[in-house]
Amino acid sequence: MNCVLPLLGLLAGLTTALSAAGAGKEDASSRPQHFSMDVWKRPMKEVSGDLARLGSVAILMPDAVGRMEVSASLVDVDVRTALQRLLQHHSYMLIERRAERSGKRGHSMIEIVLFGAGAAGRRAEVAPLLRVTANEDRSVDELVQDALAATSGSERADAVDAIAYRDPEALEPASRAEAVLLSALSDLDDAVRSQAITTLKDTAEQIPFDALSQVAREDERAALRIQALELLVERGAEHALGPVRVALLDSEDAVRTRARELIEEWHLDAGADESP
Repeated sequence: MNCVLPLLGLLAGLTTALSAAGAGKEDASSRPQHFSMDVWKRPMKEVSGDLARLGSVAILMPDAVGRMEVSASLVDVDVRTALQRLLQHHSYMLIERRAERSGKRGHSMIEIVLFGAGAAGRRAEVAPLLRVTANEDRSVDELVQDALAATSGSERADAVDAIAYRDPEALEPASRAEAVLLSALSDLDDAVRSQAITTLKDTAEQIPFDALSQVAREDERAALRIQALELLVERGAEHALGPVRVALLDSEDAVRTRARELIEEWHLDAGADESP
């Protein structure tokens, strides 16, 4: 564990130097928001909820990290720096990325990977990640209303994603999360349909096979037909042969190509010789 900390410090210094070098090219609107706050013996999940709201990001972490008590005096910091201060006595890594929606870059996400003694260089946790977002303090009922009726497609997509993590019965049949996700698969907005597929992949133990098969066959966007097909094959393999055969005859070359790739990757017997 001790050897990881100097390496992380070196990486952090390198990141800071590169950021400073490119600061002249960065406009004010793209710079991280800075804030100040005092934290004293609060659960990391609770503090991360505050950070998510202040920085408009989603923060992912193992449940063990969410339960840790942390303390720090944070003065004029951004979210990344705040997390570094809060975790300064632990061996960790921060992974930053953006969610993808219909091929477009979405909201920022920061994943916390905590290393334990003897676990340097690999994840210490294999349990599902705890997700903390700006919606953390909103009720499931509010999220359902937004998912089904919000005017903005991006707001519906955010609510669709959040409810699957917030509904305490999200994995139960006929739960509100399941109903919302099924509805979102036929939403008029591409981003909402894409988010529904992504959220199903991340949260559902059993996927709605028929609804996803319909998306794979009929969605007007090739990228979404591919996204649905990939999830069907990943979860269903041999049971996904029907949608795969349909994809081999798709009007878009990208869909046909991806179908052939999936057949090869998963060693499916889908009559690949019938493809155009």
